[in-house]
Amino acid sequence: MDYKKLGLKPSLADLDTQIKKKQAYLIVRVVDMTRFDSMVVLNPNRDVIEDRRKKQGYSLKEIKTVMTRMKLLIFCYEWLKTVDREVVYFDYPRYSAMWYFCLMFFTYYFDPAYLLSYLTLWMLILVLSHSDFWRAHIKPILKRYFFNDTLRNAMLFETHSVRTSNEIYEDKTQQELREEQGKIKEIHKDYNIKDKNMYAKLRDLKRGSTGTLNAMDSVCDAYEKTKNLIRWEQKRMTFFFSLFAFALFLIVTFFPLRTLIMVYLTYKFNRGREYHKRRVRNNREVLLIEYNNFLEDNKALLLRSQVAPTNSTPVQQQAAVAAGSGHLGEKWEVIIGKAMTYKVFEQKLYAHFQDSLKLFFPKDILRKCETPLELIEFVSKVKDTLRLQETFRGRVSDRNEWHLLNNPNVSRRSLPAYRYLYNFIMNRVPSDLYRVKNPKLEVNNNAGRKMDQSANPLIMEGITEDPKEDQEEDVNQEEEGQ
Repeated sequence: MDYKKLGLKPSLADLDTQIKKKQAYLIVRVVDMTRFDSMVVLNPNRDVIEDRRKKQGYSLKEIKTVMTRMKLLIFCYEWLKTVDREVVYFDYPRYSAMWYFCLMFFTYYFDPAYLLSYLTLWMLILVLSHSDFWRAHIKPILKRYFFNDTLRNAMLFETHSVRTSNEIYEDKTQQELREEQGKIKEIHKDYNIKDKNMYAKLRDLKRGSTGTLNAMDSVCDAYEKTKNLIRWEQKRMTFFFSLFAFALFLIVTFFPLRTLIMVYLTYKFNRGREYHKRRVRNNREVLLIEYNNFLEDNKALLLRSQVAPTNSTPVQQQAAVAAGSGHLGEKWEVIIGKAMTYKVFEQKLYAHFQDSLKLFFPKDILRKCETPLELIEFVSKVKDTLRLQETFRGRVSDRNEWHLLNNPNVSRRSLPAYRYLYNFIMNRVPSDLYRVKNPKLEVNNNAGRKMDQSANPLIMEGITEDPKEDQEEDVNQEEEGQ
């Protein structure tokens, strides 16, 4: 160390003189930190989680980094919501059967007195499952008896080259956090994603931050609505919630809850056994519908493929696509003919499925799948359930409406039963932001009744009475009382 550059004078003999003259000096104290109590108690950094000071302001790059970390946190939350998918949907049937019997056994012998013991044991197993010992000794045994390739569900690919928008978006987010621009360009090249200009990048940044802000906004709404529900800001909904809480108290107290949980687990696992069949059947149908839409958007290909005209019914169109001329088994070169070049056809096909189903095809997929039938069969094995979109390229489209309502092979989104009750109560409890933007809904002695009627959607349709008449009655009653 060059003490002169630091303005120090390392002289222990003149230490008292330096102190009196207020000169700069350096004192080094050596502490034995090898003892466990020293590391925990005497460590001067014991209160420091990470050496990162609080900032007085954030630059645009730092704001982008924070938003990227928030997006990864949201991805983790979305994964946790479906963490039981591998078990319940029988991705590995032997592994799912083992979990079913273990859960039934645990439910039958569950003792609330040992709740903390159960949580501690689960946390210990979770930590040990990421250790080197587990990877070296336990993981090979589990793979041999439960996760062998021969034991995997026949309708499930371990790795599928076709990726959904969520997978691409999560991968790009991780690369952005690492500042690996080369990896991002490689993803764009492999999955035919066009490089965007500065305006498009700014629009994507705004769109990505919108998703993160929407999630944070939903958390704020849930907090404010729960607070207002507890504080009787919306009296009718709080009364309904109190009745539900009382009924739930009776159920968990007097009903055989253990038996209900076992019945629920049996139903969930039994339904999950057929999930992959339903998923593949739905994906095949959705891909066939969108391939038909692609032909309709390209009239030259539509004429060559002899598909039913656009003014025919959806059933006739699907029958023509599925059977009409048998073109699904023909090679791409025969279907294209002289309508367009092979490269233009490939670009249009990729762009259509990216816009409609958020699917990203690898650049060589048409070489591996030489016919539309092979392409549909291969892409239908993606691990996610494909959904028909009600919008196309940002515009509302009704060409899939018939299939969404009547096609039995197309899966429809369904909410769990408890979500209906949650929506019924929470959608009628105003958040703080809603009350600020609508000051006429301010709570007072007579506001409970007014807010209930103003939040009722039937009033807007003219089914119930007009709240203005009730307001006039309230004013007359107040005048009489005065």
